[in-house]
Amino acid sequence: MGWGSSALDKQLDKEAAPLIAIYKARASDPNYYKRVRVCIDALKNASTAIATAGEHLGGCLLDDEHASEVNSMLAQLSEFGANIDDALKRLFAYGDFCGDLAWNISLCTAVPEEIKPGRPRVNFVSEVRALMKLYEKVSGKPVVSPKDNTWTTGKLQHSTQFIDRCLRKINPKATTAMAVTCIENAQEWAGKTYRLGWEK
Repeated sequence: MGWGSSALDKQLDKEAAPLIAIYKARASDPNYYKRVRVCIDALKNASTAIATAGEHLGGCLLDDEHASEVNSMLAQLSEFGANIDDALKRLFAYGDFCGDLAWNISLCTAVPEEIKPGRPRVNFVSEVRALMKLYEKVSGKPVVSPKDNTWTTGKLQHSTQFIDRCLRKINPKATTAMAVTCIENAQEWAGKTYRLGWEK
């Protein structure tokens, strides 16, 4: 029996259609993930720069007159704290926030924070991750590793068939091997968690 012959197959196709429409539009923009990469890099650079600025502020050692004048100015800007020590804590918090935001955007988009030499980015990982969640929600079954039996029996797992089918709708050049790689990468990303430690 081919795909679409069961009620589950039809339900999966129906539920996946809105996501596929979004992902096709995303795939049509060649600069989408390049912009995400630039954003992540900028946030990481900001985090580093703010941390450096905080270290220099802490090591500035202003004399009493200048410190008093700066503290007086800061007292009028409650957002930054009442004195240099408060401002320093807030500055480091902003740096942490930029770093955490870079991590969370990376996690949402599956764009790595660090690019490893010689290892090009695997496309469609975040899309496949969402499709995996949809499969598990609709079918009530987990998405298993596609290599559990794909290469030994020549048959694709039902979940891999679903991902493969969706990827081909998103990108006509997609292959089964791409679907397998995407599932494996998405499973690796699934173990990562958001950073929510920063508080204003």
